[in-house]
Parts: sequence; structure tokens; C-alpha cells
Amino acid sequence: NVNGYNTMHFIFMYVLGHAISRFNIQFKLKQYYWLFIYVITSILLPFVCMPFPDKVFRYNNPILILSAISLFCFIIRFNFKNRIINFIASCVFPVYILQEGIMGQRIYKYQGLFYEQYGSNILMVLSLIFLFSLSFFVLAMIIEPFRKRIMRPLVDSIAVYIKKWNLDVFVEDRG
Repeated sequence: NVNGYNTMHFIFMYVLGHAISRFNIQFKLKQYYWLFIYVITSILLPFVCMPFPDKVFRYNNPILILSAISLFCFIIRFNFKNRIINFIASCVFPVYILQEGIMGQRIYKYQGLFYEQYGSNILMVLSLIFLFSLSFFVLAMIIEPFRKRIMRPLVDSIAVYIKKWNLDVFVEDRG
């Protein structure tokens, strides 16, 4: 994991976010402390990594991870009640899964070919990137409700089975 741009690091960050939420780490400090940590780590990041400029924005940079955690802990304390925003947010993980699959790899290949041909026209290249990003989101927003409808009975039956056989010894009861 040289730079953190891979599926394993994404899973690590996803699990880290879940742990932060589960153990209420965001409530261990006052909200303005999280903002302060975020600002300080964001300011220090380029200076600490100055000898290694290519490592500043690598996803596995510990300072960048601390910065992301502090921003997450600051934002998570806000209670968003907007159905549209929450729906779009729920499609972020499916977008990632789509782009890491065969379809995403093909699109990246076509983007590379397009860049080779039209790389001098930055407006055209940025427009294409925006179009593909928007397409992934729209596709995920179409697929995700169906996936949830199909998977929910399966997940519920597994949860009943786990409860029935007392296999949930590691699950914290939040209710």
C-alpha cells in the first residue's frame, strides 16, 4: 500500500469511520477541538512532508488520516435531516464499488485514451471527467434502491439467525 489509492485502504477508512461512530469518539472532545485539530493538521501537512512532496496527499499519510478523522468527527455531530442529501450520501459507497469494477476500469481506459487525444484542451477533459462522475452517481442512485430491496430480506434473515443462535456476542446492543 504505497500510496493508499486502493480498495484495502478504502476498507480501512470505512472500518475506521464505523469505529469512530460506534465508540462515539466524536463526543470525546468538544466539537471546536475537532475543528482546531483539522485546521492545524491541514496547515502542518505540507510543512511536515516538505522533504517528500510526492507523499503529501497520499491517502495513507498519517497526518492526512488524522486530518480526515478530525473533520469527520467535527461534521458527524451535525444532524442532517434532508432526505435528498441523505439519499445521495447513501450512494457514495455503491459509486465506489461501481468504479472499482469492470465497468469502471473500462471507463478509466477510455478516459486515458481521450486524455491522450485531447489532453491539451483542459476544459474538454474536465467536462468528460465531470460527465463520467455524474454518470456513476446517477447509475448508483438508480441501482441502490433495488439492491436494498433485494438484500434487506437476506440481511434480516441472517440477523434473526445470529440472534437465535446467540452468535452476536461481539455486537454492542444500542437499543
